[in-house]
Amino acid sequence: APRETIIDLPICVAGIEDNGCAAVYGTKHPWFRWVGVTEGKAWLQEDVDQGSELWVGNVFVCDNKEMRLTLVDQGQAAGTQPFLEVHNPTDAPVNAVLTSPPHAPRYGGMRIELGVPAGSTSIVPLRTN
Repeated sequence: APRETIIDLPICVAGIEDNGCAAVYGTKHPWFRWVGVTEGKAWLQEDVDQGSELWVGNVFVCDNKEMRLTLVDQGQAAGTQPFLEVHNPTDAPVNAVLTSPPHAPRYGGMRIELGVPAGSTSIVPLRTN
Protein backbone atom coordinates (compact mmCIF):
# COMPACT_ATOMS: atom_id res chain seq x y z
CA ALA A 1 0.00 0.00 0.00
CA PRO A 2 1.18 3.59 -0.48
CA ARG A 3 3.24 4.97 2.41
CA GLU A 4 4.37 8.42 3.37
CA THR A 5 7.95 8.97 2.25
CA ILE A 6 10.58 11.63 2.88
CA ILE A 7 10.27 12.93 -0.69
CA ASP A 8 7.74 12.00 -3.28
CA LEU A 9 8.91 13.95 -6.33
CA PRO A 10 12.23 13.48 -8.12
CA ILE A 11 14.43 16.42 -9.10
CA CYS A 12 15.54 16.54 -12.73
CA VAL A 13 18.37 18.81 -13.90
CA ALA A 14 18.94 19.15 -17.66
CA GLY A 15 22.26 19.87 -19.39
CA ILE A 16 24.35 17.27 -17.53
CA GLU A 17 26.93 15.10 -19.30
CA ASP A 18 26.97 11.35 -18.76
CA ASN A 19 30.76 11.30 -18.28
CA GLY A 20 30.94 9.53 -14.91
CA CYS A 21 31.33 12.73 -12.90
CA ALA A 22 27.79 14.03 -12.23
CA ALA A 23 26.95 14.81 -8.62
CA VAL A 24 24.80 16.70 -6.15
CA TYR A 25 26.30 18.71 -3.28
CA GLY A 26 24.11 20.42 -0.71
CA THR A 27 23.94 22.31 2.55
CA LYS A 28 22.42 19.26 4.27
CA HIS A 29 25.21 17.00 3.01
CA PRO A 30 28.39 18.95 2.18
CA TRP A 31 29.99 16.19 0.11
CA PHE A 32 29.51 14.88 -3.42
CA ARG A 33 26.80 12.29 -3.94
CA TRP A 34 26.96 10.75 -7.41
CA VAL A 35 23.78 10.79 -9.49
CA GLY A 36 22.59 8.98 -12.57
CA VAL A 37 22.36 10.70 -15.94
CA THR A 38 20.22 9.72 -18.88
CA GLU A 39 19.58 11.69 -22.07
CA GLY A 40 21.43 14.72 -20.69
CA LYS A 41 19.44 14.86 -17.44
CA ALA A 42 20.46 14.08 -13.87
CA TRP A 43 17.77 12.49 -11.74
CA LEU A 44 17.86 12.55 -7.94
CA GLN A 45 15.87 12.87 -4.77
CA GLU A 46 16.68 15.31 -2.00
CA ASP A 47 14.90 16.26 1.21
CA VAL A 48 14.24 19.98 0.84
CA ASP A 49 11.32 20.29 3.27
CA GLN A 50 13.34 22.35 5.78
CA GLY A 51 15.17 24.19 3.02
CA SER A 52 18.44 23.29 1.37
CA GLU A 53 20.76 24.81 -1.19
CA LEU A 54 21.83 22.36 -3.88
CA TRP A 55 24.50 22.30 -6.54
CA VAL A 56 23.91 19.69 -9.25
CA GLY A 57 26.24 19.23 -12.20
CA ASN A 58 29.40 17.73 -13.61
CA VAL A 59 32.26 18.22 -11.17
CA PHE A 60 34.65 17.87 -14.13
CA VAL A 61 34.07 17.90 -17.88
CA CYS A 62 36.41 17.05 -20.73
CA ASP A 63 36.75 18.64 -24.16
CA ASN A 64 36.79 15.10 -25.62
CA LYS A 65 33.33 13.66 -24.89
CA GLU A 66 34.56 10.05 -25.26
CA MET A 67 36.67 10.31 -22.10
CA ARG A 68 35.27 8.83 -18.88
CA LEU A 69 35.98 10.40 -15.49
CA THR A 70 35.93 9.14 -11.91
CA LEU A 71 36.51 11.57 -9.05
CA VAL A 72 37.81 9.95 -5.86
CA ASP A 73 37.67 12.44 -3.02
CA GLN A 74 35.94 10.74 -0.11
CA GLY A 75 36.10 7.47 1.77
CA GLN A 76 39.89 7.36 1.66
CA ALA A 77 42.41 7.01 4.48
CA ALA A 78 43.17 10.20 6.42
CA GLY A 79 45.70 12.38 4.63
CA THR A 80 45.14 10.74 1.24
CA GLN A 81 45.03 13.26 -1.59
CA PRO A 82 41.92 13.25 -3.81
CA PHE A 83 42.43 12.24 -7.44
CA LEU A 84 40.68 12.06 -10.78
CA GLU A 85 40.81 8.95 -12.95
CA VAL A 86 40.69 9.87 -16.63
CA HIS A 87 39.94 6.89 -18.88
CA ASN A 88 40.48 6.90 -22.64
CA PRO A 89 38.34 4.07 -24.12
CA THR A 90 39.42 4.85 -27.69
CA ASP A 91 42.06 3.18 -29.89
CA ALA A 92 44.10 6.38 -30.20
CA PRO A 93 45.99 8.57 -27.73
CA VAL A 94 44.07 11.67 -26.64
CA ASN A 95 45.30 15.08 -25.52
CA ALA A 96 42.54 16.35 -23.29
CA VAL A 97 41.58 19.47 -21.37
CA LEU A 98 39.54 18.88 -18.23
CA THR A 99 37.81 21.70 -16.40
CA SER A 100 35.68 22.09 -13.33
CA PRO A 101 32.97 24.77 -13.70
CA PRO A 102 33.76 27.91 -11.67
CA HIS A 103 30.65 27.37 -9.49
CA ALA A 104 31.46 23.72 -8.65
CA PRO A 105 32.14 22.99 -4.96
CA ARG A 106 35.71 22.10 -3.92
CA TYR A 107 37.26 22.09 -7.44
CA GLY A 108 35.59 25.07 -9.14
CA GLY A 109 37.69 26.73 -11.84
CA MET A 110 40.34 23.99 -11.99
CA ARG A 111 41.86 23.28 -15.43
CA ILE A 112 43.96 20.22 -16.28
CA GLU A 113 45.70 19.39 -19.55
CA LEU A 114 46.98 15.86 -20.08
CA GLY A 115 47.67 13.15 -22.61
CA VAL A 116 46.08 9.74 -22.10
CA PRO A 117 47.33 6.74 -24.12
CA ALA A 118 44.84 4.63 -26.08
CA GLY A 119 42.79 2.31 -23.88
CA SER A 120 44.46 3.60 -20.71
CA THR A 121 43.57 5.37 -17.50
CA SER A 122 45.60 8.26 -16.10
CA ILE A 123 45.50 9.28 -12.45
CA VAL A 124 45.54 13.03 -11.77
CA PRO A 125 46.21 14.17 -8.16
CA LEU A 126 43.94 17.05 -7.10
CA ARG A 127 43.95 19.78 -4.50
CA THR A 128 40.71 21.29 -3.28
CA ASN A 129 39.85 24.99 -3.34
